Amino acid sequence: MNFALADEDVRLVVQEGDTLKECYFQKRFGEDIGITMEAAVFDRIRQCRNNCIFCFIAQMPQGMRPSLYVRDDDYRMSFLTGSFITLSNMNEADIERIVRFHLSPLHVSVHTTNGELRKRMMRQDETENIMAQLRRLTENDIELYCQIVLVPGYNDGAEFTKTLHDLASLQPQVLGVAVVPLGTTKFRAGCKELKPVTKEIAADIIRRSRPFIEKGRKEDTGSFVYLADEFFLKAGVPVPGNEYYDGYAQIEDGVGMLRYFEQEWHRWDGKARKAYDKPLRLALFTGSLAYDCLKELIEEIDVENLASI
Repeated sequence: MNFALADEDVRLVVQEGDTLKECYFQKRFGEDIGITMEAAVFDRIRQCRNNCIFCFIAQMPQGMRPSLYVRDDDYRMSFLTGSFITLSNMNEADIERIVRFHLSPLHVSVHTTNGELRKRMMRQDETENIMAQLRRLTENDIELYCQIVLVPGYNDGAEFTKTLHDLASLQPQVLGVAVVPLGTTKFRAGCKELKPVTKEIAADIIRRSRPFIEKGRKEDTGSFVYLADEFFLKAGVPVPGNEYYDGYAQIEDGVGMLRYFEQEWHRWDGKARKAYDKPLRLALFTGSLAYDCLKELIEEIDVENLASI
């Protein structure tokens, strides 16, 4: 629909009861004509067929809002909203449609380019041919944002370096690789036992990413490897500066959230309020990893009668 409505000449047939009415629009190419649909896609969201060992939805508590349990893996939503897909539920017609309509960029959860390892991590045979799928897309000028969920003992170490080399070989169509640590909750009944990212592993991931980052910065093509904030916090090293994140294209993956927050924080004019008439105490809640960063910012506030708990 978006493809059709982007044209300069649009003919729209509207049905009211048994009556069909044809509407004709002339506009600039790509201009929005203000039509909003009830849902982003006309049929159901395509669901994930994998059973990943690190799946966060499998670790969700019961009784929360239904949308939190949707295992979406729909290439249309990847193009429209930036959600990540695995390419494991797509057929030849899907690939041809992506190429024909140039649905770019797409966001792809790669995790590893080792086909056998990917099958083991995602527990689905159709995940094996990831490099062939990525090449097919990039050879047809489809740009990709890729993602690696880092699972210690599986796709870290030499496997991580190999994956970065393989994805770098697909540049410039691969725009960047976001790397995030696996997330675990206490609701893991029936889930595979996995090890967390430690300080040592975080430091190793930073070290292995550095040559790719430095090469991209030197060639003025961007950092290429974008590490989630947790890696720097766990390793005990400073979060990179603003320039590392190249416009925060992958911030929804937890990449650069602290640096962006700090940047927005310092735009606040603390002189807007010099004092409160009565003492005011605010309770602020945050995760343990972000505590020191937020505490440092909060301590900058100097407003009479205002204190934090």
